[in-house]
Amino acid sequence: MRCAIVARERTRYSVRQLCRTLELSVSGFHEYLQRLERPDPEAALRAEHESQRQLLGQRGSEGFFRMIEKEEVTGVYATKAAAHIAI
Repeated sequence: MRCAIVARERTRYSVRQLCRTLELSVSGFHEYLQRLERPDPEAALRAEHESQRQLLGQRGSEGFFRMIEKEEVTGVYATKAAAHIAI
């Protein structure tokens, strides 16, 4: 939150002054900026997980036995324990 404030106000005030006021290190702020520029390594995984949830018709967390039923239909098991019970 503090880094976002510095990023927003850095055109009006110096970064050093903003960081000092908000008790934030200048290097920490620059690290924050670099993290914003990097692509999210787990974005593709989250997108795949969401598409699987939509495919299976899940609205949120499911009960254990309902998960087993859906896994048996699709053949995709979320956990080794589920695969073991289904076999």
